[in-house]
Amino acid sequence: MDAEDPDRLNEEWVEAHNKFHATLLEGCNNKRLTDICGQLRDSAELYRQWSARIGEEKKRNAAAEHQAITEAVLAGDVELATRLLKDHIDLTSRLLLESGFVDNA
Repeated sequence: MDAEDPDRLNEEWVEAHNKFHATLLEGCNNKRLTDICGQLRDSAELYRQWSARIGEEKKRNAAAEHQAITEAVLAGDVELATRLLKDHIDLTSRLLLESGFVDNA
């Protein structure tokens, strides 16, 4: 987050966040699948930034979410890591939909 404007994401945070999620995919040997995931992540970036700028961050602790995902990955707990990542993405989506910026149609 931007220290001068906590409701905004700075470029360093966005870059670190993208690298975190890209790193999660490094263990996948299926280039086509990782390419698709990267394209989906890139396409969703605008919406993710919108969801973070709405002031809804108070309803979540993204750093704790990332930490839990990291711990599950490092422990080799695929089921937990997958569930935590799904919950992380779902929460971002839910916050965006609740904001009214995107129609749920």
